[in-house]
Amino acid sequence: MNEMYDNNVASSTSTKEKCPYCGGVIEAGSRFCGHCGGKIERPTRIVENAPYQAPTYTQGPKMKAPYGTGAMVCSIIGMGLLLLFYIIGDDEDLYGFLSMLAITGLAISIVGMALGIVGWNKIKGNFSAYSGTSKLTVAKILGIIGAVIWTIIVTIGTFMVIGGYGLEGLFFL
Repeated sequence: MNEMYDNNVASSTSTKEKCPYCGGVIEAGSRFCGHCGGKIERPTRIVENAPYQAPTYTQGPKMKAPYGTGAMVCSIIGMGLLLLFYIIGDDEDLYGFLSMLAITGLAISIVGMALGIVGWNKIKGNFSAYSGTSKLTVAKILGIIGAVIWTIIVTIGTFMVIGGYGLEGLFFL
């Protein structure tokens, strides 16, 4: 049986050597002794004048940009509410609804802008490791635009209501 084991682990050369543990005769290049089972340690061969091969690194899957989708959704909703505000804006029966729409639009635009800014800060300039960074950029810009426009509308609307003019003047902006 030892002979069969020796044949399975033997190298292609037919020279013999001694096991460093038990002194038994084994095939040259064997990794284990067929007599005592000892592991035969072999020195690593160094190939001289071999060309250097730099290690290759593969990039893992990209992570999703944090808050990218949420920022984009909030910013688009904020801009959509702005459009709705101007579509139904001159109906006097809906002034209460329009006031709530303006406040809601402002809040949602600010949330979209804030999520875009927070997500952008979490990336810390490491754009190659994240996918969806363009969502953050667009959401941040739309959020800022929406927040500015809504702030103007809410401010002017507030002064017009306080001054007794109603909301009619808002629709001439």
